[in-house]
Amino acid sequence: MRANPLVSAFGVTLGATMLAALAATPALADPTLPMPMDSVRGTGTGWSTASGYVVTNHHLIADRDEIFVVDSEGYVFQAAVAARDSANDVAVLEVDDSKHLPAGLPIRPDALRLGAGVFTLGFPRLDVMGSNPKLSHGIVSGLTGIFDNPNGFLVSVPIQPGNSGGPLLDMSGQVVGMVTSMVAAPTGSAGEVLPLPSVNCAVRAGAVSALLDTLPDRSTSRATQAGNADLESLVDRVQASVLIVMTR
Repeated sequence: MRANPLVSAFGVTLGATMLAALAATPALADPTLPMPMDSVRGTGTGWSTASGYVVTNHHLIADRDEIFVVDSEGYVFQAAVAARDSANDVAVLEVDDSKHLPAGLPIRPDALRLGAGVFTLGFPRLDVMGSNPKLSHGIVSGLTGIFDNPNGFLVSVPIQPGNSGGPLLDMSGQVVGMVTSMVAAPTGSAGEVLPLPSVNCAVRAGAVSALLDTLPDRSTSRATQAGNADLESLVDRVQASVLIVMTR
C-alpha cells in the first residue's frame, strides 16, 4: 500500500491573541451573531460563486458541528453544507441570505496548460499572519495530481495551513482549481514527514462545477469580471470574493 504524501493545508486552532483581535471587530462582536470565538477549532479559506454558494475543501468542514464564513468587511455568515464530494475534497456551503455574499468568481473548467501562471488568495495561519488575505503565485507544474489523479493537478504556488479551500485563479481572474494540500516526503526519522517546497496540490475546477450543477441556482446575477490583467489588478478584482471559513 502506498503511503499518503498529502499534508492538509487546514488551519490550526486560533490563539488567544488572534481570537481577541477578531472579536474586537464590530461585526464579530455583535452578540446576535452565532460566532463562538472561544471555541473555534480550525480555519481555512473559501470563495463565493456566481450561483450563490461558497466553495471550500471537504476536509475543512468534515465532522464539524458548526461552520461560519467571514467576508472582507468582517460580516459573519452561519453556513451549512449544501453538497459534498469527499473523493475530490470539495464542499459547497449555503448561507440563509445569499444576496449578502460578495460577487462570485467565474469558473473555467476547461483544460489547463502546463506552465500556465496561476495565483491564490487565502488566509494561512490566522494566528500568526493576521486576517488580511495573503497572495501566492506560481505556475501549473503538473497536469495530474498525486498518483496521476486526473481530477487534480500540481502547482508551484506556495501554501500554508489555512490556504485549504482557496481558489486557484488564472491570469484572467477565472477559477481553474482549488487548493487542497501540500505534498510531503519522509525525513528518515520514524513517522516524520516534511512538506516539499514548491509542490502543492489542487483539484480541477471541473470537479467543483460538477458539484455545483447538482444544486439549484441561488444567484443574484453578480460575478466578478473575467479578463486578462496584471496581477495587482486581478487581486483588486477578486479579493473581496475570498472568504475566511471557521469551524467548531
